[in-house]
Amino acid sequence: PAGSGAPRPLRVRSTRFGRQHPEIKHTGLFGALYARRLAQRAGFDDAVFVDDGGAFSEGPTWNLGFAGADGGLVWPDGDALDGVTRELIAGVVPGTVRRVSALDGIAAAFATGSGAGIRPIASIDDVELDTAHPLLARIREAYAAIPPQAL
Repeated sequence: PAGSGAPRPLRVRSTRFGRQHPEIKHTGLFGALYARRLAQRAGFDDAVFVDDGGAFSEGPTWNLGFAGADGGLVWPDGDALDGVTRELIAGVVPGTVRRVSALDGIAAAFATGSGAGIRPIASIDDVELDTAHPLLARIREAYAAIPPQAL
């Protein structure tokens, strides 16, 4: 059976990085996982990617989402693979897609992935974020209510 405990919130370091053909799922993860390892060696849990202009995109193996200052769901418009969990959430919780290049006006952040569902992000670099933001609970509830599909 799956574990019952929720994973602890992530502390991530922003890293300038862009995957080759991020819209295609592939096994070429050396650069992404190397960025993760460098972040871990610097005391963080993981990396989060920004492009040359500073816009956020994704993590090494997860999608990134934000709660805006108004409490609404925001997906960054940077180059990223739209994962299954992100697509499921986007289908049940309305949100916007926009460029996020600074954390001004961002109240919370979270990682999404098939392995961890919705995982709060406690900080990006030295910016602390709200891991108990109401949007995170709303997303978790909506995600849990999605009926499973038979294979």
